Amino acid sequence: MCGKNRRLFYTLSMTVLPQKYRQLLPPALLAAVVLAIYFPVFHFGFVRWDDPQLVSENPLVRSFSPKIWVSYDPQLYDPLTMFSYQMEYLIGGGSAGIFHAVNVLLHFLTAYLLYLLLKAFRFGAVAALVGALLWAVHPLHVEAVAWVSGRKELLWAFFFFASLLVSMHFPSGDRRRWLGLPLFLCALLSKVSALTLPVVLLLLEWRDTGRVTARRTAALWPFWLLTVVFGIIALFGRGKSAALLPVMDALLLFVRSIAFTLSKVLWPFSLSAIYPAEPASLLHPASLFGIASVAALFIACYLLRRYRSVVFGLVFFLLTLAPGLFAYLKSNDITLTSDRYAYVPLAGLIIAVLAYHSLLPHSLLRRRLGTISAVVLVVFWATLSHAQVMTWRDTETLFQHVLASAPDSTVAMNNLGFIRLNAGELDAAEKFVTEALALKPDYPDALVNLATIEAKRGRYDEAETALRHALAIQPENAQAWFNFAGIALVRRDDETAVERYRIVVTIRPTHEQAWWQLSNALLRLGKGSEAADAYRTTLTLNAGYRGKNPELDRLAE
Repeated sequence: MCGKNRRLFYTLSMTVLPQKYRQLLPPALLAAVVLAIYFPVFHFGFVRWDDPQLVSENPLVRSFSPKIWVSYDPQLYDPLTMFSYQMEYLIGGGSAGIFHAVNVLLHFLTAYLLYLLLKAFRFGAVAALVGALLWAVHPLHVEAVAWVSGRKELLWAFFFFASLLVSMHFPSGDRRRWLGLPLFLCALLSKVSALTLPVVLLLLEWRDTGRVTARRTAALWPFWLLTVVFGIIALFGRGKSAALLPVMDALLLFVRSIAFTLSKVLWPFSLSAIYPAEPASLLHPASLFGIASVAALFIACYLLRRYRSVVFGLVFFLLTLAPGLFAYLKSNDITLTSDRYAYVPLAGLIIAVLAYHSLLPHSLLRRRLGTISAVVLVVFWATLSHAQVMTWRDTETLFQHVLASAPDSTVAMNNLGFIRLNAGELDAAEKFVTEALALKPDYPDALVNLATIEAKRGRYDEAETALRHALAIQPENAQAWFNFAGIALVRRDDETAVERYRIVVTIRPTHEQAWWQLSNALLRLGKGSEAADAYRTTLTLNAGYRGKNPELDRLAE
């Protein structure tokens, strides 16, 4: 078709297609692409990595408890995320399908919000759509979307983008920008990482006017107030993790994590749920590469300071990435980062690239090459993402994939051992667990699994030894105390079992099995009133225990 005919075809199609339908094309295309990548997750179940603790076996979710608004999960304060789980549990019960479907829906909606944001940044409709598509299909987002426990990333991103979009709708200094405040609060209630929004709003002020005044900064005082409040709340949840490393080691890990994330954005291969971080000195190649990468970002910002939209995108990336990188503790292991932490920051890089591209001379050849490159990249990343989705289909596949990219991951070894343990394959379970302990002798969760293996073989003394070791390292390990109490029950020592179960429910008040066992042990000791109280708490957490012990039912009436 010659150029004249193409222009005629375009004019006719735009004439025939009503304006309201033309506006539906971007969301329809985004929805189709997201669905094409993520449709397999509708048949996935929960994975035994945070999903049981946060969702499928969480009494606060199953009982629709209001305690979600005054508790951590266990380190993050994210009640709106937990509330979303409660609503889905109300609709679909324990079926994982609805949880996965909501994740996919949120990802699509957030991609569409980004499209609107890019248009608000004065990029053309085509450029905005290309940017939103590139963001939506990037393989780094698979973890947040395909993992039910990744919900908090999706929710805070959705409300963060929505709040930013509302704020951009009104002129700088206009108090109507405060209409974005409820959305900012929702973002914070989804995950505290959203606390960078006021800084982003100031950065937006600089992008638009070239300066930031004290008056404009003070005008955002409600946003600053929420940031301070939720920052304090976050410290109570993450305080121990944040203080785990010396300051210099933490800084080196921080710059290494930024460089690693950038490398995965540009080269999204060998993605994994866990990236173990080996200790590295200042002169270690990984540290030097990290320092060089961060320095390069700052140098780029300085050299491109005249092009404020480009600088905005780069600084947005660093700002929104920073909170996630402080959460480097995963299952008592130090990690570089997680794929899901790039969910919002990647939007900053998209903005920077589009802004830089808009500065280039736009010849016909350049436009065609740009279009072809964008299409190829969208298809390529979408293909990689679809393959990455399949690694989340079940727990064993997930951690086998982790081991393939990180053979020394003690977390993956221990989790695979746990799977074998649940399947009754004690020899295979012991192999994985002992391999994990050989690499990390002071790994509490692996010691608890080893104790369970020993107990199932009837070697209770060896099981107690492993549990004592685990509790010496981590005195507040609820599962270790629970298993410790179970050994006392086997030995018919109800008084010791009661003491240990009380410790369990003090550490984890929602541990329904501990409350159930505590009520039975108290009943055998003749403490009917205490047994009834413990049983009532059990029923509050899980009504399914009713009828299992008629005497407790009678006492609780």
